[in-house]
Amino acid sequence: MLGKNFLTVNGTPIPNPVDFDISLNEIENTRTSESGVDMVSVVRLDKHTFSGSWNLSSYWKNIFKGFAEMPEVTLTFDGDEYICRARGFSAKLVANSARTYQTDGLWEVSLDFIEE
Repeated sequence: MLGKNFLTVNGTPIPNPVDFDISLNEIENTRTSESGVDMVSVVRLDKHTFSGSWNLSSYWKNIFKGFAEMPEVTLTFDGDEYICRARGFSAKLVANSARTYQTDGLWEVSLDFIEE
């Protein structure tokens, strides 16, 4: 991964993910005409989905949980800003990490940022 933080959420640089994926999706409406022909109308071609997983302290886990509870966030990636919904938050406590110094454990966190 890159040496510096390359993602920001609402202006806050976040730790670099362990795993990161970007996908572009199309939004389509499909209707069937009276003659039985499918008619496809492309509404949008480039809807971004940013998916990542992080190894985080309990402090950062709670920040990411807060992102998932917001109605929308501003994600900055590669100099471009995207208005997104943070969905699919999951956090799993790393085995035997509960007594890690100055944390409530280390967490494997995953989260999707879906462009609106």
